[in-house]
Amino acid sequence: MSRTATTVSAVLIVKDEEAVLEECLASVAWADEVVVYDTGSSDRTREIARRLATTVVEGHWDDDFGAARNRALAHATGRWVLAIDADERFDGDGDALRHELARHDADSDVLTVTIVDVADRAAGESGSFLGARLVRRAAVRWEGALHEQPVRLDGAPTRLRRATGVALVHVGYRPDVLAAKDKGARNVRIARAALDAALAADAAPAVVAARRANLARSLMLDAELPEALATAHAAHASGLLTPAEAVQLARAMVDAATAVEDDAAREHWFAVWAENAGTAAWVDAARARLAARRGDAEAALEALRRVPTTAVDAMGLRFDKYAHTAPWAWALAQLGRRREALRVVVEAVGRGHVAVSPTGLLDLFDRAQVLEVLAAVRDDEWHVYVHTCVQQVLAAPDGAPRSRAFLLLLNEARPRDLRTAVACGHVARRLSLEEAATWAASLRTHGLAELCPLVVIACDPACDPRQRALAGALAWDVYRDPRGRDGLADALPLVAPEHEAELLDQLDVLAPGLVGRAG
Repeated sequence: MSRTATTVSAVLIVKDEEAVLEECLASVAWADEVVVYDTGSSDRTREIARRLATTVVEGHWDDDFGAARNRALAHATGRWVLAIDADERFDGDGDALRHELARHDADSDVLTVTIVDVADRAAGESGSFLGARLVRRAAVRWEGALHEQPVRLDGAPTRLRRATGVALVHVGYRPDVLAAKDKGARNVRIARAALDAALAADAAPAVVAARRANLARSLMLDAELPEALATAHAAHASGLLTPAEAVQLARAMVDAATAVEDDAAREHWFAVWAENAGTAAWVDAARARLAARRGDAEAALEALRRVPTTAVDAMGLRFDKYAHTAPWAWALAQLGRRREALRVVVEAVGRGHVAVSPTGLLDLFDRAQVLEVLAAVRDDEWHVYVHTCVQQVLAAPDGAPRSRAFLLLLNEARPRDLRTAVACGHVARRLSLEEAATWAASLRTHGLAELCPLVVIACDPACDPRQRALAGALAWDVYRDPRGRDGLADALPLVAPEHEAELLDQLDVLAPGLVGRAG
């Protein structure tokens, strides 16, 4: 597809995002320029940005997302700007988006984009919402310290459209990420300051209501649940929230009320959600998830019977019943209808949904049935399963053995898919010796000997010396890889005396005579 004259800048504000930034920047390589505004990183964020971005700005942070986005925006030159966060990945056809922007250049200031929360999606639930992320650079600025929104420079209402065929996949609200970055406390601090500022300035009541809602959602994120519910009630009671604001608030408060076991509050927020969404589909799907968490299969299926296959809510967001497959499949399996559960999951993945989490699939089905599901997964959704497993392996203290097992099933289902093999290279240090040997064969088949887990383990000073020695011995004995021999030589002197005899016995089995020849 040929490019249009319309130019697009991808613009990020970042701080200490070395774990996710490279993947994000790779996803926007199609853009005409990439601007990274750094607010004070102390890790490798700037190094990665300088390698992959067009412009890197060493900026500052003042607890105001809107102000930071505006400072970043000042360094962009594209006619349109995609505001993307480091913990997001662009999913779609960049050239097709550029053509869409060209078509709407004269009649739009802002395009909304579907944002998919991978924490929900990986669990087989719908975590999608719309965010105003594409803006015509010369027409708007960002406003709001938290949950910032674009507003027209001339004060007129923004002309809003929805972008088609693209999404931002978001990983930032995984529990491990929230804990590591203390996002909840940060957001509460910003939201309180924004509300206090609005009250001090005698701002319009609708602005105050929106900022109360932001504070309530932030309090929920920080597990301050009673205060979150009280603040949310005050925001909604004003009657000034937009339908979109009310829906986002209600979704969060359903979870808060459930956590504190306040059934009346939960039902209230379910009603607010349905009324403002213009459909009860989302609510009934949420009821099914709640019933499944409580172990009530009949109640889960009863809620799902009320759910239409498809619907469109008041914000234009499409509902698909097959995006809520996890409680559906679980309930069917619990009631002895396992083949029906398998059919539902296979249909769901065929429609482009992740359907059930990797560990959920292992719970529901046997090995052959899991492979049947994986055979139906669309190519553009494969990365979600791979990414989910890798993140779980990296985050779990025990290395998430079931997620590692699922990675092997992914490789078995698509042995020629490089994405799975390369991803495994990122978790090499968490693999058992048997798993490392299996992946070594696969990676070397792909010509990726540099990622061989046996070598990675053998050469890693942070690994147990015994594990290093065994991995190095295998790498040398099977593949004649000198890195394995060198890793073995480095590890042997580090083995505690009380473990030496056992290790030598194991080495004699894995690579007979190797230690003697090396010594």
